[in-house]
Amino acid sequence: IAVFDKVDNDSFYKVFLSNLSNSSEYSQNIFDLRVVGSDIEFDYIVDPLFLVGDTSYASNDSNVTQETGFAHLNISRTEPYNKSLLAYWSFDGNYTNSKAYDYTNRNNDGTFVGGVIINTTSCSYGRCPLFNGTNTYVNIPSFVGGTSISGSISLWVRLNTLSNAAAKGLFTEPALAVRLFLDTNDRWRVTIRDTSDVNIVDITTNTVIVTNNWTHLVVTWNSSIARFYINGVVDNSDSTVTSTYKTLDARNIYIGSDRNTSGRYLNGSMDEIMVFNISLNASQVLGIYQ
Repeated sequence: IAVFDKVDNDSFYKVFLSNLSNSSEYSQNIFDLRVVGSDIEFDYIVDPLFLVGDTSYASNDSNVTQETGFAHLNISRTEPYNKSLLAYWSFDGNYTNSKAYDYTNRNNDGTFVGGVIINTTSCSYGRCPLFNGTNTYVNIPSFVGGTSISGSISLWVRLNTLSNAAAKGLFTEPALAVRLFLDTNDRWRVTIRDTSDVNIVDITTNTVIVTNNWTHLVVTWNSSIARFYINGVVDNSDSTVTSTYKTLDARNIYIGSDRNTSGRYLNGSMDEIMVFNISLNASQVLGIYQ
């Protein structure tokens, strides 16, 4: 049931298993095999359900799994990637059917709207959607996964242009449960509401934004504090928090647009978007960034 590449020295080898049942929510078909002298070590990595693609990618980054045809961030069976990961859009799947596949078992698949271009080069990892700033975005019609107590959003973004005095959506929900966006002052900003529909968390970053440069953004929140990380480091925080946040569960999500006001479309690219139902700690954020 296993196919091995040629094993002739101490190294890592990828093992592909076939005919596995999907009875377990973690049932996947790829793990890493390491041969060291007379010892054999196994390093299980949960791989995407959709192993498709037609371009190769090479990376020396420590947190990237490279498949035949594409690459994606490592997702292991340990925290925060087991049951805390609610969605993961790597944008490396089969995009010819206008689908942005979620690589978790929650199936938070989205649809590309407005003729989104999928870049195969100059991405954070593998492929990435290019938004034209006019009418393109990703629509997730009904998100599965609660974020009422705590949560985190992790993504990579590369701007082609700044705001031009009009806010541009990155990850937003129409009822404004969570709104992560480029503000009119050309700073990143996030607002998160409580169940009374009041903005509780409101963080604007301090870092000057540079166009045509990939940047890693992470927002975390819980009942103690909310933080905004840029490239693995806390940029700003907000201690005005609650234990009853407005959940994302069953709500419409937009990627690359606000959709509440005309003209709020992102002009740039996004990649490797993850949503968690826990507040990631500093080491977990740094691990994703690295």
